[in-house]
Amino acid sequence: MNPLQHTPLTIGQVAELADVSPRTIRHYHQVGLLGEAERDSAGRRVYRTSAIARLLWIRKLADLGLSLAQIKDVADGATGLEELLDGVERELAEQEARIARQRESLRLVRAAGGAPALIGEVGSETEQVSRMRRLAGVPGEQQRDMLLLVEKAFGPQRAVLQAATDNLAATDEHLRALTDRVTDHYEHLATADPDDPRVEECVRDQVELAEAVRRAELAAGIDGDALWSDLAPEEAPDPEVKALAIQAMTSEAPQFSPAQHRAMRLYLARAVHT
Repeated sequence: MNPLQHTPLTIGQVAELADVSPRTIRHYHQVGLLGEAERDSAGRRVYRTSAIARLLWIRKLADLGLSLAQIKDVADGATGLEELLDGVERELAEQEARIARQRESLRLVRAAGGAPALIGEVGSETEQVSRMRRLAGVPGEQQRDMLLLVEKAFGPQRAVLQAATDNLAATDEHLRALTDRVTDHYEHLATADPDDPRVEECVRDQVELAEAVRRAELAAGIDGDALWSDLAPEEAPDPEVKALAIQAMTSEAPQFSPAQHRAMRLYLARAVHT
C-alpha cells in the first residue's frame, strides 16, 4: 500500500493503534468525547487523522489519571487542564504517602513476628516509641487479640505501650509473682463474701503491682503514665468506635462477684490518689 494514500483506518485498526478495545472507542462516541465517525460504503466506522489524534489525546489524559468527565470538560473548555493536573498530582502524593505508610506497617508487622496489633500508623517514630516497640516483643495470641482492641479504642501508640508494659511484666520475676498473687486473689473472691479480709490483701497487691510496673517502665526508659495521656492526641478514635472497642474487650469477661467488684472499686479509688 502506498503510505501516502489517503486511506482511513477501521475501528479495529484504530483500537490496535491506541491500545484500547473497539468497545471503548464506541463508548467514547456515546459519551460525546469523540464525534461520530465517518462511515464507509459498507456502513462501518472509519477514522482519519484528526479523529485518531483526538483518540490518542483522550488516552493520554486518561493514562494521567483524569476521568472521562474531566477530559470532556477540558475538551469543551469548561475546565483548565492545568487545574485538573494539579488535582491529579495531589492525589498521587496522597497515594504515595499511603503506600509509604503501608510499607512501614509491613516492616513493623514482620519485625513483630506477625503481630497485627502493632502495625498501626504511629506518626513520627520518636525514641520513646522505638524503645516501646523493642520492648513489646512478639505477643501471644490472647495478648495480640486484646492489643488489637486496645489499638482500636486508644490508638496504635497506646497499643504499643500496652504491649511493652505487658512484656515487661511477663519477663520480670517479681512482677510475675505479683501478677500471680493478684490473679489468685480474684479467683478466691469469685465465691467470697464482700467483707472477706482477702479483699484488702487483693487491693494492696494490686497497688504494689502497679507501682512495680511503673518502676520497671521508668527503668526501661518509659514514662507510661505520661505517655498514655500525651501520646499522639490526633489518634483519638471516634467516640462511638472507642465505646464499641471497650465493650468488645469485656464481652467475654466473667461477671464480677460482689467481692471482686469491691476489690476493684477500692483499688481504683486508691490508684487515683497515688
